[in-house]
Amino acid sequence: MLGEKDGQITPRLQNIAGILREAGFKPKITRQIVPWLLTHYAEIAALVGALFKAGSFTMLANDSALLKEALLAAREGLAVCRARGINPMSLSNIRLIYLPMFLVVPFTKRAYKSEEARLVFEGHVAHANDEMQVIYHEVLADGERLGVKMPYFQGFKEYVEQSITAIGVS
Repeated sequence: MLGEKDGQITPRLQNIAGILREAGFKPKITRQIVPWLLTHYAEIAALVGALFKAGSFTMLANDSALLKEALLAAREGLAVCRARGINPMSLSNIRLIYLPMFLVVPFTKRAYKSEEARLVFEGHVAHANDEMQVIYHEVLADGERLGVKMPYFQGFKEYVEQSITAIGVS
């Protein structure tokens, strides 16, 4: 996802997208990059919180109860986005997260079986652990400031704060 803060589609942005296409990537240009980033930020914060609680990506990916907590926490993060005035449903295929849990948990579990998913999660934490902690705390603080109830999200706080510099790889 690519965009300018002010929502304009500039020649610079189109040039960057062209370079990425030539390199084999599939960039998408949006006029709503800031709302998209804040929504993505909220989702990642919840999922990383669950990852810290699980101790490894493999443990998270195989634990239906913890995946349910993660998805409920992600919904709370998206509620923070709504409280900020962002409509997450208008930005991506986020609708899947609002399916009933008996559907979305097995779907997520299946998606997390891929090596690519594991590498993304472990890469986020291994190479940006401090940033992941900041993201988590910022979303939580915004939720508190905006009056959003976040019991699932809050439930990961002790694990985020205890996290070590690298999550277990398995």
